[in-house]
Amino acid sequence: MANILPSFIDKYLFLITFDKSKYKNMFTYERAKEVFTAVNEYGIEKTSEKLKLSQSSIERYLRQLKQWNKVNDEVDVKILLFDIETAPSKAYIWNMWQENTNREKLIRDGFMLTYAAKWLNSDEIMVDALTFYDEYKVNPENDYHIVKSLYNLINSADIIIAHNGNKFDMKVLRTRLLYHDFKPLSQTKQIDTLIMARSLFKFPSNKLDSIGDYLGIGRKVHHDGFSLWRGCDEGNIDSWSKMIEYNEGDVDLLEKIYLKMRAWDKRHPNVAMFAKKGKRCTVCGSENITERNFASTAISLFESYQCDDCGHWNRGRKNIKTKQQMDNTLANVL
Repeated sequence: MANILPSFIDKYLFLITFDKSKYKNMFTYERAKEVFTAVNEYGIEKTSEKLKLSQSSIERYLRQLKQWNKVNDEVDVKILLFDIETAPSKAYIWNMWQENTNREKLIRDGFMLTYAAKWLNSDEIMVDALTFYDEYKVNPENDYHIVKSLYNLINSADIIIAHNGNKFDMKVLRTRLLYHDFKPLSQTKQIDTLIMARSLFKFPSNKLDSIGDYLGIGRKVHHDGFSLWRGCDEGNIDSWSKMIEYNEGDVDLLEKIYLKMRAWDKRHPNVAMFAKKGKRCTVCGSENITERNFASTAISLFESYQCDDCGHWNRGRKNIKTKQQMDNTLANVL
């Protein structure tokens, strides 16, 4: 079979030839939720019959779902890292330089090709792609199924993380959700590592690959440039496999960069609010914190704690100055 598969028959053969089994452990979150729902409704024995799964497989799904949904047993927060890959729009053009286009010249709009996601500290990476669905052989540009599965993932998260997520990934997702008539996403807290990099540091470049290289913690998966996207558009098996590998690599690198930078972020969503008990770091949720020095505002003073694990500085919420001390503390005239 040729690498490039433009015809309907060839794309059908591509769909059934594409080796999805190598990704079976990467995109099972939807299946795990299905198993969880069925067990709650029918019990393990009937679920085994209905879903054609062994009881040991059901138990594995339930264990994995619990792992995905927690940072640890004492901090019940779900933090999702994700990355989206999209197909380019197509249009008729007259020139190759400085030419504006309009919808009259548009051949097709862009759409989602794949996404990769992982729960923070989980070993599993979830991948979803157009080629994983039978719809691909009928309409290879229909991204409804992967949009839906990412929608469900994000709605189940407390915090989401992406690189340039505010300007790209989330805007792309919201646009495709609107196109497919979904309701708005839940009000999940967002962390954009690009904003974190720009506001807190001065890297030579704020691209994910460059930051990873600068910090010595990894690089993006190498590919041959735009030909990868062209290959996916033409149904090339190797291109789709490479795109999935590339997407997965981005999320793996994203997690490493986030973990490296997060302790410096004073605006990080407060993970400690999800803790069941005890004082915990507001960034990583660790209870290994040590009281050191004090933190102050213009007129108030608070206990200060440094996390012994990630290094983030936290402060208490109670002003430790007495009423008399507060009465005697002057403030600047603004």
